Amino acid sequence: MNREKKKLTDKLRTTKDPRERDRIMWALSGLEKGATRQKPVPVASTGKKDEGVPPAQKENLPATPPGLRKFVSYIAPGICLIIGLVNMLEALLRMIQGAHEREYVPTLVMGGIFFMFGITIFIKARKKIAGTEPETKADGR
Repeated sequence: MNREKKKLTDKLRTTKDPRERDRIMWALSGLEKGATRQKPVPVASTGKKDEGVPPAQKENLPATPPGLRKFVSYIAPGICLIIGLVNMLEALLRMIQGAHEREYVPTLVMGGIFFMFGITIFIKARKKIAGTEPETKADGR
């Protein structure tokens, strides 16, 4: 019995699959004296074959509206562009009022960084959306 417990312990250390680890833990708990006979709660698997929603539950999921994915993809770039524009306009107003450079240059730089970051994310979102849309024929029909 001790040899079997040692084999299971060694196997527990080497295995990566969470379901296999659950089985080994269940077997080890059965070998211990006074162990309860309750089945352990299975761990969610991280394997590729177990990812996603089971086919039986996929049928019950509501379909997302067609424009929702586009809208959600453009939320982050839109926020970055707005923050960048607001900061740059604020710096421009300070510059027009004749403020010292120390007061408006950091705001201008930060606004520029946000604006460039927003443009970059916007371009990536457009490419992502273009890649997920269904292909059309070459002649446009």
